[in-house]
Amino acid sequence: MNEEKLIELAEQTARQLPEVTRNEWEHWAQIAKRYGLDQAVQWSERLARDVTLRPAVKRANQLIMKAINSQRKKLKELSPEERDQVFGYVSRVLAVETVRGSLQ
Repeated sequence: MNEEKLIELAEQTARQLPEVTRNEWEHWAQIAKRYGLDQAVQWSERLARDVTLRPAVKRANQLIMKAINSQRKKLKELSPEERDQVFGYVSRVLAVETVRGSLQ
């Protein structure tokens, strides 16, 4: 897939993560890189239901799970390197959105 399409996929994914911090996303992306997409989604599902976590962390994991599931087919078609690129682009978009939010 060309880089333009990867960026587009990342932007679509990032738009579904309005309450997710870059750190939360990067932590999830590292789990996906190490254990695979399916395991990372299962991990998010468990955290989203964990009653011992702060509400913001639970919400972030719910949003990540929902966003990844909505893009799952496209993400599975990518090579691991392309998927890492998309996740990196998502991280950058989240960082930009955080800066924008703090300036308003």
